[in-house]
Amino acid sequence: MIPKRNPLLIAIGLFLCIAAFLRGQYLLGTSAAVTFCLLVAASTFVAYRVFITNRRHNIARRTIASLFATTVFAVLFFSPSVSPGIASLSRRHRTQIRAETQLLNVLTPDSRFADVRATCDAKKALFVTIHGRVESDTDLMELRAQLIAECPDIEPAFLYWRLSVNDSNELYDGRDSDIFGEVNMQ
Repeated sequence: MIPKRNPLLIAIGLFLCIAAFLRGQYLLGTSAAVTFCLLVAASTFVAYRVFITNRRHNIARRTIASLFATTVFAVLFFSPSVSPGIASLSRRHRTQIRAETQLLNVLTPDSRFADVRATCDAKKALFVTIHGRVESDTDLMELRAQLIAECPDIEPAFLYWRLSVNDSNELYDGRDSDIFGEVNMQ
């Protein structure tokens, strides 16, 4: 026997799945968002099966299903409060997103930097690698000055260059402080 469909419950389940996806995307990225969405869909389905399709009024079964669904929702939606590790991962993810946005704002509008790309990797700290090529040493120094001025989330200890200069055929490969010396980026 197919259970009777309740459009309100389906809409609530869909809303919770979308909310879980957006929360996961905000906290940890796309893979976490998909995982959050699947967990919420599974717990919503279990609660739906227990409450709607179960003809018997078994209080214990409904209580367990309610506790399971509530626990899943609480852990997913309030995970930074529950786990300091997830809070740390979430902070690093948000810092990476901010840094990527700042780098795009520097690199995209200027045609001199069309062949320059930036990659960010948030491990225990944020590592930024600038790679590609520029036409002259002047362009390189202007790019570096713009990064220092407009990208506050980039720290000099974790900025790496893999950049070639066309005019001088020089390759800059290494940490910013090793190539240019210690600089206060504030």
